[in-house]
Amino acid sequence: MREKMCAQNPERCKEMKAKMEQRREVCKADPEKCRKEHQARAAEHFKKTDADGNGSLSRAEAEKGMPRLARHFDMIDANKDGQLSVEELTSARKAHGAKAPGKS
Repeated sequence: MREKMCAQNPERCKEMKAKMEQRREVCKADPEKCRKEHQARAAEHFKKTDADGNGSLSRAEAEKGMPRLARHFDMIDANKDGQLSVEELTSARKAHGAKAPGKS
């Protein structure tokens, strides 16, 4: 998707790459601040996606607001209740991070 956008608008793509590089440098200097900002954005996105406000995401809510997450819904739904809780998402994220190259 990014490649298509860059082919259509190379100047915008160049600007985005420069912003990303700048952000990486800021995060190298203060990784804890960046981690907290990321967590706050993720929590806000979860809250917005949770349309019924019950504190968890149904498959339909995930498909509508977090389609990439929805593709892995069954794998993340550890207790198989048809809902993704914050705890299930946290566990899945930690498990995924442990599998990443260079992680121990």
